[in-house]
Amino acid sequence: PKAVQSSTTNSGYPNDPINIDTNKGIVWKTCHEGFSGLSCASGSMAVINYAAANTACSTLNSANGGNGYAGLKKWRLPTLHELNQLQEHNQGSHIYWNTSLFPNAPNAAAANRYRWTSSLVLPAGTSAMAINEMHQPQSTG
Repeated sequence: PKAVQSSTTNSGYPNDPINIDTNKGIVWKTCHEGFSGLSCASGSMAVINYAAANTACSTLNSANGGNGYAGLKKWRLPTLHELNQLQEHNQGSHIYWNTSLFPNAPNAAAANRYRWTSSLVLPAGTSAMAINEMHQPQSTG
């Protein structure tokens, strides 16, 4: 993602790594759900359903004593278009997420390779995007 800068933190929230799309102004949580820390090395990848993904966004909004994760309180699931904008392509059909920006991503065979979106993807009730190659981001702000 050429428009996304490397992982950073907001002043006052040194343990909440984020990535900022400098073209769109979208803020992405750096760590995949279940991981934490500046290098996203603590914890383990969470396998969650759509309802749990929405709950995770609500939890981010109430983090840090109600100030929100990284001091932001508008966390939500990304649209399919927003999620697709983070994909990178390398010579051919290989599509992946940049692990230097979003560490500890699942591989294509992992049960947790699905990323939830707020966009309706038919058939109804399956609004997830499977990353068929390598990696992903999480919620937007």
